Amino acid sequence: MKPVQIDERLAVCGQISPQDISGLAQAGYATIVNNRPDGEGFLQPTASAIADAAEKAGLRSAHLPVRGPDITEQLVRDFQKTLAESAGPVVAFCRSGTRSLTLWAIGGSSTAGWPRPTSCSSEPGMVSICPEAWPGSPHMAASTFIQEQHAEREFPWHRNPK
Repeated sequence: MKPVQIDERLAVCGQISPQDISGLAQAGYATIVNNRPDGEGFLQPTASAIADAAEKAGLRSAHLPVRGPDITEQLVRDFQKTLAESAGPVVAFCRSGTRSLTLWAIGGSSTAGWPRPTSCSSEPGMVSICPEAWPGSPHMAASTFIQEQHAEREFPWHRNPK
């Protein structure tokens, strides 16, 4: 687990364990945001185990689980609020850091003058990122980060059908 600094207030990383939290406190983080739903992975620490360890280390924690590629506007607002209310730097995590970064990128579009994402889902209140639509925006930064983080991975949809 090595946090990647996104801006002066936020770093993202993959799954952390309760044992990692004292190191995060020593590194100067004030808040931990868990964007991973409980039970998503085998042997994954529970949100309550992460929250308990954060409290013992003197850190604030928030559990804002992101399920799949769908992100609600309320979840983005809750993420923004957690960042704004933190007494210092925030580290957000999920399995790889991608969902945490996506929340930041979508939230950044509504505060940095970028066009707000439009609903691309049949579900009310759901949003999706279309990074190519806004070159230079937080969306494109998120897309580039995601591509770099996963460049060595082979995903089923990358395979050529035989």
